[in-house]
Amino acid sequence: MPKAAIKRILASVLLLSAIFICLLWVSVNYFFIPRVAIPKLQEYLSANMSGPVKLTIKDISFQPLRGFLLHDIELSGPVALKENHILRAKLVDIDLALLPLLWKQIIVKRF
Repeated sequence: MPKAAIKRILASVLLLSAIFICLLWVSVNYFFIPRVAIPKLQEYLSANMSGPVKLTIKDISFQPLRGFLLHDIELSGPVALKENHILRAKLVDIDLALLPLLWKQIIVKRF
């Protein structure tokens, strides 16, 4: 097989891999997190607390090598301690084990 053909195949594979990673990143950040993850988290918190809770996250993003970054989080509810907030944080960095997500398991490696 000529070198030019091998280079074209390798370039095609690299380009397709880059496109796949970009599409995965966009789908996680703009579809899965706001439409699936945050509503499930609010539902879980409301069911396990003594009343309804309000979860506000200004920005959440997924970064493949770092994990999830949550910016400006506020959790308010019926058991508020100070200023009607149970939790308030400027930045939360969550590192998940990615393989167990395929089996709908969440394992937090670092919080």
